[in-house]
Amino acid sequence: MRRLADPFWFQAFGCALGFDWHSSGLTTTVLGALKVSLSERNLGVQVAGGKGATSRKTPSEIENTTFNLSTKKIESLEPRRIRLLKKVPQKIKRFYERCQDSGISTPICAIEDKSCSGCNMVLLPQLVNELMANTDSHKNCPNCSRILYFPEVEEEEASSA
Repeated sequence: MRRLADPFWFQAFGCALGFDWHSSGLTTTVLGALKVSLSERNLGVQVAGGKGATSRKTPSEIENTTFNLSTKKIESLEPRRIRLLKKVPQKIKRFYERCQDSGISTPICAIEDKSCSGCNMVLLPQLVNELMANTDSHKNCPNCSRILYFPEVEEEEASSA
C-alpha cells in the first residue's frame, strides 16, 4: 500500500505495465487494471473508480463495500466502537464530524516518512518530534488540518528491525 501511495513508484509501475509515461490517463488506467485483478481475490483491499461514467459511481461503490465483514461481525464490533468513542476528546470528535460532513474522507492520518499521509506534505521536524515525545497528544497538519498520529509498530516489525 505504501508503494502504491508513492507517486514516483506508481508512475514507474504504470510504465512497467506498459502504459505510456506521459499519458494523462496513466493513474486511471493502472487503477482500472488493479481493480479488475484484485476483485477476483479476497485480500482485504478494494480498488474503486474507473474511467468515464464508471468514475461517477465511485462514491456509491465505496459506500457499498463491506470489506468482507458480515453484518453480524459489524454488529459485534459496535459495542467496542462505542466504548472507544467515549475515550475520544469532544474537540477531536467535533473536528472529525465536521470533516466527514465536508467530504474529507480521512480526517485522521498517520505520519509516514515524516509526512502527513493525507496530503503528503513533509512536516516540520519540531512537530514530528513533539508527537514522538508524547504519543498520547495530538497535532493537526499545518497544511490540510487533519489530525496526525504515529501508527503503532507491530511487534513483528520491531523484532525484525
